[in-house]
Amino acid sequence: MGDQNEKVLLVAFDGMDKDLIQKFELSHLYSNSKEFGSINNTAGVNQIKTVELFSVMITGEEIRNLNRKGMNKINYPKRKRFIDFIFPDRLKQNVRGAFRAYKTLKTGLNIKKEPYLKRDFEKNTIFDKIHNSRSMFVPGNNPSKLWATGGHRKVMESESFNKEDAIDIWRTREHRHRKESLFSELENEIVSPRDFLMCHFHLPDFFQHLKGDRELGNYDEEFLRKLYRELDDLAGEIEEKALENGYDTVIFMSDHGLPTTSAHNENAFYSCNKEIFPNKTPKIADFHDKILELIEE
Repeated sequence: MGDQNEKVLLVAFDGMDKDLIQKFELSHLYSNSKEFGSINNTAGVNQIKTVELFSVMITGEEIRNLNRKGMNKINYPKRKRFIDFIFPDRLKQNVRGAFRAYKTLKTGLNIKKEPYLKRDFEKNTIFDKIHNSRSMFVPGNNPSKLWATGGHRKVMESESFNKEDAIDIWRTREHRHRKESLFSELENEIVSPRDFLMCHFHLPDFFQHLKGDRELGNYDEEFLRKLYRELDDLAGEIEEKALENGYDTVIFMSDHGLPTTSAHNENAFYSCNKEIFPNKTPKIADFHDKILELIEE
């Protein structure tokens, strides 16, 4: 692909909730963006989970087409519909857990382990299709080691777990590393702008599990307001730096909104400095085709 192609930067803020973005009147992600809207994050997935959603986004494929190579099918849409129909809400998780335990004993496989990693896909990802591209910490492709090994969950499950310490560790280590890596890429005078660059920030999702889950009773709106404004300022810095250094289209998005004890909600958002989905609520898989379309124009 030549130098005249559209240069696209996509930044994913994991878990940022569309309703809160509007409620807190964020400027860079909402009021000053050319296009702001919702993402349909239920189509083509079994659950509203980060690894499933980004796997769908970077492949453009429904999750049932992305099972681990050489393994038994581990996604059961028919079984899921049966459970949803037969059992009341309070029993669904227990019933699904029983199915998982049975399958584990029968096959000797830990089917709770997420299977969506680049080496497991039978389909190429968008990074395979765009030669001059880079993936930074993207779930389903090259996630950070801490996230991929469940390090953030292990912190929360520890008996010595302290929320404030966890927040400080993630902000000063993991989040800062991702931020510095992205700005180093954008400011690199040797490397020309990529046709496609994508970076994933997990901080909002992690922090909202600690301070934004109403079911657990830890919802702290003032904490969330400060968090969202911090991320909005970061988005402004990223967009300014990207446009200064040769990127044409800058997209921000989330995969889901606020967490609940057992899942995430449907309030995924996107914003862009251009119109990319006018009069349409895109599915999360639609970003795959749209990015290819923009670059090939």
